[in-house]
Amino acid sequence: MAKQDAQTSSAEVAEVARPYQKLIKHLSGIAELDSAQGASFDIASQVVDKIVEAQSLDDIFLANETGLAKAEDYINVPLNFTDVSWHKAGEKFAKGNLGVYGVFTASTDQGMEVKFSTGAVNVVASVAQAQMLGYVTDDQPLRAKLTATETPNGTLLKIARA
Repeated sequence: MAKQDAQTSSAEVAEVARPYQKLIKHLSGIAELDSAQGASFDIASQVVDKIVEAQSLDDIFLANETGLAKAEDYINVPLNFTDVSWHKAGEKFAKGNLGVYGVFTASTDQGMEVKFSTGAVNVVASVAQAQMLGYVTDDQPLRAKLTATETPNGTLLKIARA
């Protein structure tokens, strides 16, 4: 009887996924749904709209510089995160990460709305968990700031209380 209990326990343990694996599965499902609805192309199409509406070469080149900001542009800036959409990361960016990136909508203390993207693991995991807890909405924004720590492998982006 004890041997059978031990086998059952081992099988049960094998089926239990680690929390990060559950997060990856959850975010991948959302990212696939967003991709099926064309959310990723919507981001690129906004830049293309500006290019096609350009009235001069300077306007064309300026339009190419528009689009989403990088998360690094908002390091140590207090933000109120009100929305995030999840997208599948490109193959070269998916390795060693969660396989998704977020497009974050937030506002600064001056009331300016900002949008940026990142696939930084700590930022993605933290905002996803806050979102699952009911934060990251207009009514319940996540008040936080991005921080950066230099490591031998590059810059580690994290999220902290603002």
